[in-house]
Amino acid sequence: MQYALHDLRRWGFKKIIRYYDNEVFENRQYLLGAIQSLNTKIYDKKSSAYSSIRMWDTIEESLKSIYFGMHLLMLNVEPLITSISVDKACQRRFKNVWTSLWKAFGNDTDIGSSDIAVLSDLGIRLCYISTKDLSLDDKCILNMFNVLLIWYVITSSEVNLDAFRFYPLELIDKMIILSCEEFVNYIIDSVRGDR
Repeated sequence: MQYALHDLRRWGFKKIIRYYDNEVFENRQYLLGAIQSLNTKIYDKKSSAYSSIRMWDTIEESLKSIYFGMHLLMLNVEPLITSISVDKACQRRFKNVWTSLWKAFGNDTDIGSSDIAVLSDLGIRLCYISTKDLSLDDKCILNMFNVLLIWYVITSSEVNLDAFRFYPLELIDKMIILSCEEFVNYIIDSVRGDR
């Protein structure tokens, strides 16, 4: 069987969004409405992918525990981020990866460009939130972002597949055999060390 990383990424994105569309929220419109509502609620937070990585020292601890998908993505973009000062090249690299992520997600799931723009902005704003201010729907959205970012990092290169000890055929089997919810939990547990 021939496969490519972008095929794995696409199939995983579809399975993840199907879970949030149909099992967590009633349908895609309700999901997108909840995303828009959360984005509006935290609209005063920064949403620039270019400048957000400069705040690493300030947000690293909360990212580790709350928004661990973003923590993983930032470490993937700049593995030495904890020991170097963030320069403009690092900022551009993160912004380019962030833009590529959401472009791929939109293409893979047929979500419109205006909704993708909201997802992209909200994804950055989530770096600055506190979970005590989040409703149950908001926490589900945060969990969705964690899973999407983790999945993107895992499927962004063969090196990452190997680093997380994933094998393409094993992932394909998991996507076929596991329910959407089980697949989402499998991805989170795999990165959090519970697999």
